Amino acid sequence: MVKPSVPTPDHHKTCKLTSFDQIAPPDQVPIIYFYNSSNIDNIRELLMSYFKCGGLAICMYLSHIVADGYTAAAFTKEWSNTTNGIIKGDQLVSSSPINFDLASLVPSRDLSTVIKPAVMPPSKIKETKVVTRRFLFDENAISALKDHVIKSETVNRPTRVEVVTSVLWKALIKQSKLPSSTLYFHLNFRGKTGINTPPLDNHFSLCGNFYTQVPTRFRGGNETKQDLELHDLVKLLRGKLRNTLKNCSEISTADGLFLEAAKNFNMIQEDLEDEEVDVRIFTTLCRMPLYETEFGWGKPEWVTIPEMHLEIVFLLDTKCGTGIEALVSMDEANMLQFELDPTISAFAP
Repeated sequence: MVKPSVPTPDHHKTCKLTSFDQIAPPDQVPIIYFYNSSNIDNIRELLMSYFKCGGLAICMYLSHIVADGYTAAAFTKEWSNTTNGIIKGDQLVSSSPINFDLASLVPSRDLSTVIKPAVMPPSKIKETKVVTRRFLFDENAISALKDHVIKSETVNRPTRVEVVTSVLWKALIKQSKLPSSTLYFHLNFRGKTGINTPPLDNHFSLCGNFYTQVPTRFRGGNETKQDLELHDLVKLLRGKLRNTLKNCSEISTADGLFLEAAKNFNMIQEDLEDEEVDVRIFTTLCRMPLYETEFGWGKPEWVTIPEMHLEIVFLLDTKCGTGIEALVSMDEANMLQFELDPTISAFAP
């Protein structure tokens, strides 16, 4: 328990929700930071419980209703900076001052006029035992996947996230009994919009939910699924992301940005209702400062997300920054088949 040195000001005791918060999933996503034992003796002001081996772990839970992945990473980094004593003179120096004013520009609203509630068909409502498996794509594996995509001459310079996402999605499409698939990807709005109004002009300081769910649709029958190539999905994913980024860059108001997010949200709701569409959730924490969280005993050796209880895929950087750790949570009955996919077993053994 961390006890504040002074009482919390009244205006900070209540978190005002934004329109983006209202359409965020009501989940709690845990993030675990593991630290090596070599620098534990350097702790001065922070008391922690640690393992018998000498290492320690910090696990943080944040409700998705008030924070997205970027906020979680930024908050933890600022917390560690404060603990680690990054001080200039008598004033604390903040590397990225946190701003909670998003609700003043995009306040909560009546969603009934903009959001369509999904009515899941009985065939999609079932009790499942969800298990989580870790798939590690190292630098060599990612380089080989990129080369494979480039040889198709349909996509230039694919990114790490594009190729890993497409490999995983391809395996999910092939094992699904449904003819069509929708992958929805969380796209961080920060730094990608045409808004110049404070505080949105300083995107990277904004805390809360400030992202959109980008639905990418694969539509085809079993024959198309069997002929599906990796570069097909990379091209499909890139096209949808670039189109969304273009739309965001042309939006100059916060309300317009929310309506763009609402449009994407409604597309996903439609696919959730469709008995012929397998809907998959992907989210990436790559390129976020998770491994910069330094409390005073060195940077974390490993940052990960423990087992989830819903079917979802998380992508995180490896510590070196060149690989990707994919955490896949899915129905236990389908996991074995997924693990045996030839591309998965070859590039993430």
